[in-house]
Amino acid sequence: MLTLVLLFFFFVLLSIFVQFLRPVMTRFTIAFREISTYKDVLRSQVQQSCYGDRF
Repeated sequence: MLTLVLLFFFFVLLSIFVQFLRPVMTRFTIAFREISTYKDVLRSQVQQSCYGDRF
């Protein structure tokens, strides 16, 4: 019986933790996506600059 109570308590704490963690992870995902986009834009600009100097 004590094991079931502890298991239930663990799952309740886990669900609360996940509910608070989800918005934080969403923000990190958006930030990493924006950094990746910025990096791709910067890379393409550098490539265009390098190719423009050659021709």
